[in-house]
Amino acid sequence: MEKFGATFINKDGHTDGTLLKEAKIVGLLFGADYCEPFNRFLPNLTDFYNNVNADEKVFEILYFPFDQKASQFHEYFQDLPWLSYEFKDANKIKMYLEYKQYIQGIPCLIIINPDDGSVLTKNGRGQIEKQGIEAFENWQNILSMK
Repeated sequence: MEKFGATFINKDGHTDGTLLKEAKIVGLLFGADYCEPFNRFLPNLTDFYNNVNADEKVFEILYFPFDQKASQFHEYFQDLPWLSYEFKDANKIKMYLEYKQYIQGIPCLIIINPDDGSVLTKNGRGQIEKQGIEAFENWQNILSMK
């Protein structure tokens, strides 16, 4: 997962990419606070994230903030349990360009294989909303077939 960079932030401050490297499945979350669908999705995604990781940390999210101001991002990110790029991190733009073909709009949750960055699904949001925790089991099944 080195291609994503080595420095991220979480609600406690700066962190290295250890959590990203140790995850069995990674979600790339694209969103912004000004986006109402994103704000509606966050509670559901947070519950999903906490439930999947209740017994063991197996799922990590890397957030790509597209807020208009850094202050907007920092205001709500402090309550979220996953990793993020800094507001103006150059790796964020590089990785966005690599995955932009899968982004139809925001919010968007792309589920990837952490070993090689290959896409398991571009519709993580829809699958979580429809299937709940079973979505994670389905992603594990897809990953085991690769």
